[in-house]
Amino acid sequence: VSDRFRRRKPLVITGYGISTVVKPFLALATSWVHALTVRVFDRLGKAVRTAPRDALIADSVDRSISGKAFGIHRSLDQLGAIVGPVIAFSLLAIIGYRGVFLVSAIPGAVALLILAMVVKEVRPKSTRRSMNSSTGLKTPLTRDLTRYLIVTFIFSLGLYNYAFILAYAMNVCELRPEFTPLIYTLMNILHVMSGLPFGILGDAMGVLMALSIAYLLLCLSSLMALLVPSLVVLVAVTIVYGVFQGAFETLSRASIATIAREARGTAYGFFYVALGLGGLLGNFTIGALWDLAGYRIAFAYSAIMSLIAFFMIHAFFKPLIGKGS
Repeated sequence: VSDRFRRRKPLVITGYGISTVVKPFLALATSWVHALTVRVFDRLGKAVRTAPRDALIADSVDRSISGKAFGIHRSLDQLGAIVGPVIAFSLLAIIGYRGVFLVSAIPGAVALLILAMVVKEVRPKSTRRSMNSSTGLKTPLTRDLTRYLIVTFIFSLGLYNYAFILAYAMNVCELRPEFTPLIYTLMNILHVMSGLPFGILGDAMGVLMALSIAYLLLCLSSLMALLVPSLVVLVAVTIVYGVFQGAFETLSRASIATIAREARGTAYGFFYVALGLGGLLGNFTIGALWDLAGYRIAFAYSAIMSLIAFFMIHAFFKPLIGKGS
């Protein structure tokens, strides 16, 4: 839709607006059905805004600094995800959980105001070559983008959620439950800190080359989890995984800005489908392997999929690997 009408900002505002409006209704929820309904609409808002938002970022900067742009965005996004719950927890004793849900509309409203009044939209260029004659929609599925989506899907089949790190900490390394939040905090801090540096690195050496390094970071994290469990190993796994998260979230999005020069809204939509579907299957597979064959088999599977994706991206994009954006 954002490609067809060459407008990103209205969809981004709509998506953030839906989430901002529905979240305070959690204060009125009296059953799980109410909470689920709010959650569904919140996720709907995210679905509406995410692809146009990333396309808006990509359109607003030169491709040579797309890594830096997405590094800033992902770091600030994750920082908000850390600071927000801390503020909410601080307010909990004062205004209660219903009050917390009500005041959650304030930062959302401020963000919407800034988005509407401050953010300037750079309208994407429209070309006849990119239009489908039967539907009028842009078709960005070039050979390079198709290959990138395949690599993304393969990699995400071995991509696991941070919850597996916490499960590894408690069930394998036998970390006491009260210390588990420290692991989660360390992971998130590194997530925030690594996004921008890896984005800058991607601009310097090529985002695809830097992305392949991120693939190796997940592989390394998984391989270290195969070592004899200890506190040192747990901390090392957490550090590498946290850095990986920041690097991957930044570079995977910046790569779309480099590969797809037209119809980026649709391109990001395809990217999130590949990432989401692969991630869903990957987490299910890793969880099943963990339960049926043990955590070592699960992490070994993830390492293998990461290596496959690493070699695939080098094989598919050999002319581009090592070149700056």
